[in-house]
Amino acid sequence: MIRTQLENVSVLVTCLGMAACSAAPVSSGVIRSGQGGSGSNGGAGNVGGSDFVVGSGGNGLIAVDGGRPLRCDAAGDNCVCMNIAEIGTAGQFGSNPGQDGDVAFQSWMNDPNNSNAHVDLYKTKPTLDATFLANYDILVLQSLSDNSASGVYWTFSQAELDAVAQWVNDGGAIISLMGYSGNTSEINPTNQLLKFSNISYNSDDIIIDNDCTMLRRDANGVPNGQPMCYCDTAIGITDWNTDPAIKDIANHDPSVSSMVVGAYHGRSINVPSGAVVAATFKTAAGPTYNVAVGESVGKGHVFAYCDEWITYTSQWNGTGDSHSSEDWCQGYLPQQIFQTAQFWFNMIKWSLPDAACFQIHDTQQPVLIW
Repeated sequence: MIRTQLENVSVLVTCLGMAACSAAPVSSGVIRSGQGGSGSNGGAGNVGGSDFVVGSGGNGLIAVDGGRPLRCDAAGDNCVCMNIAEIGTAGQFGSNPGQDGDVAFQSWMNDPNNSNAHVDLYKTKPTLDATFLANYDILVLQSLSDNSASGVYWTFSQAELDAVAQWVNDGGAIISLMGYSGNTSEINPTNQLLKFSNISYNSDDIIIDNDCTMLRRDANGVPNGQPMCYCDTAIGITDWNTDPAIKDIANHDPSVSSMVVGAYHGRSINVPSGAVVAATFKTAAGPTYNVAVGESVGKGHVFAYCDEWITYTSQWNGTGDSHSSEDWCQGYLPQQIFQTAQFWFNMIKWSLPDAACFQIHDTQQPVLIW
């Protein structure tokens, strides 16, 4: 929510044992015309289209991932491990409001030299019908609005809600984010889309300045009372559930004692019967809130996270962090204490567990593949 946000990572995604992927180039991630108009990476339109279809390559190679067909273009020349539709507008605050990048995730997935996954970005509302959804394996929900800071917030028809529910039950996945602005109306369209799962966001404001308990230390390592959260701009979430149904969300490099990802001014999540809490956050005022929740729905999955700071470039690699050059922040910068890339990998892998080809190599934030 309000402050600043992030994105940006270098990535290498490979296909394990995928003859079609090794024989054919991956998606170039080029901008295509999509529902709602043409778009560009920095424009107000959509980056989308329906170039990719489920099937085997036209060159006769069978593109199969553990029984799950890869997605190939109509000619069968380009195959990807998965297609992701990121819908909604990105955050505008982050560690350096208006200057904290918002395309890191797309760049991470769409590098034509390194990735066999693909992301289309829809900044204007697409029609979520069966035809649209058939092109994708995962929907990432950003601020479902024309402007993440002020609205107007989208609404969906019953036909769209039914189509999304059926798509998830058939094996699709949703990853939803929240906390883009102080306007409580932002929860409405996301709650509307998630209603079939009974997961919902509250209109509260959690993970605030008073919850920053990490203190700056002097040259002798003694806390001096000054909060460290303003070095990384977000507050760390560290309380992860070890329940077998959800523990993979916190799977992390064994060299660190606990996964830490950032959030700032997020919204708590209601957990229905059948869903599992992946992470909680205990506030300085006392209450503990659910901040990450996962649920299996039919053959598909829904994963809800409380905030949007994991999308900002500053939280991936420190770019855009206004405190990065300050001596007192060294050792406490986001790229040094957060495992943002690992968290994204875990969310995607948990949400689409049969995509065995999905792997990442991140030189700045090494990712543990599982």
